[in-house]
Amino acid sequence: MGEVIVTVRIMPDSPEADMGRILSDVKEICVVEKHDINPIAFGLKALVIYTIVPDSGGTDGRALLGSRALPA
Repeated sequence: MGEVIVTVRIMPDSPEADMGRILSDVKEICVVEKHDINPIAFGLKALVIYTIVPDSGGTDGRALLGSRALPA
């Protein structure tokens, strides 16, 4: 079985969210191969993470992160 790259965009609730802390929390959940911080609007930023997972069919960001909210 192969592997696939999963891209997950994490959108914090506030422009004051600590993106470094959010990235650190994500790294406790999965292996982050690469990440970007993209400006959205009005000071909001999105954390985009890329990770490699087995191609087991149906795996997405919700399954990867356990469908849980990360603290801001």
